[in-house]
Amino acid sequence: MKNEMYEDLLDYIDESFVEVAEKLIGTTVTKNNSLEFDSEKDFVSVLVELQRSNSLVLLMTVEMATAKNIAEAMNLESFESELEIIDYVSEFFNTFCGKGTSDYNKENAFCNIHVSPPKVIANQLAEELIRNEMLRSNFYTSRLGAIRLILSQSRK
Repeated sequence: MKNEMYEDLLDYIDESFVEVAEKLIGTTVTKNNSLEFDSEKDFVSVLVELQRSNSLVLLMTVEMATAKNIAEAMNLESFESELEIIDYVSEFFNTFCGKGTSDYNKENAFCNIHVSPPKVIANQLAEELIRNEMLRSNFYTSRLGAIRLILSQSRK
């Protein structure tokens, strides 16, 4: 995969993220790359591998308070269980990743990128999970909190 392809793929995932956030959790997300997370807070990071000839890793990191807001917006009820919150955040991430890569594959017939099942890592910032070059990173804000998406080379 070349850098142009990375950019195209992440553009599709970005578009899907914005659309799914509005439809599934009822919020508008806005890119805001001047943000930074407070490393003293609790986080949830979710990652998937985007597999083809070269593997990429897509990560989403949110503060635990934002994760709780996302879970409650999806289910329309309050949660106290961290496991339930993580399940909903993982499903949200999987939904927009799947839609974005599916849309990309439809437009680029010979690419056929596959998405691995999501892996959840609690209390760790996404940057700490990346061992290779970060290809693209975007922060987003919404009424539910801040969200960061990172596309990186696979850790393999």
